[in-house]
Parts: sequence; C-alpha cells; structure tokens
Amino acid sequence: MFYYKINLWLTSRIFFYNCCFSFLSLARVSETSDLYSTVAIFLTAGFIIGTIAQRLLHKPEEYAFQNLGISKLQQYSFAYVLHIAMALIASFFIWIIVKYV
Repeated sequence: MFYYKINLWLTSRIFFYNCCFSFLSLARVSETSDLYSTVAIFLTAGFIIGTIAQRLLHKPEEYAFQNLGISKLQQYSFAYVLHIAMALIASFFIWIIVKYV
C-alpha cells in the first residue's frame, strides 16, 4: 500500500505540471478538433514537460525514492498509466460534450 501512496504522490505532481502545460492549448480553442489535440498534448509533450518539471523542482525527493527502492522506470511507468486513464476519461467527456452540445 505504501508503494501506491508514494507513487500517487509523485503522479499527482507530474499531473499538476502536465495540466499547467497542456491546458494552455485550450486557450486557443476554435473548433472541436482542438479539444482532441489537447488530449494528445496531455499524453505526449505534457507528460514529458511534467516529468522534467518534477525532476528539476523536486530534486531532493529523488533520493527518497531511491532509498525506498523504487526505480525511475517504476515511477514513470506508473505515472504514465494513470495519465492514460485520465486522458481516456477526459476524451470520453469531450466526446459527450461535442456530441450533445
């Protein structure tokens, strides 16, 4: 259980920085296709920017993860799987909004 709590903590920070970057594309929405591009940015460049920001802004915490025996591959794969789940949920809601509004 502790493994999931510590990974959710890391994932929430990556998610925050990712949202700050990827939701900037919503500011220029003029068509519905731009909503889907936001989801694509969220999964690609947004995740990369989020991980870079996490590593730069919270560098001392990397040692805590190393001391707990959690590898970087485990950290980022867990975070990316949760990001995919969030993007699927968001694209479902976008589809509903586009279809019924």
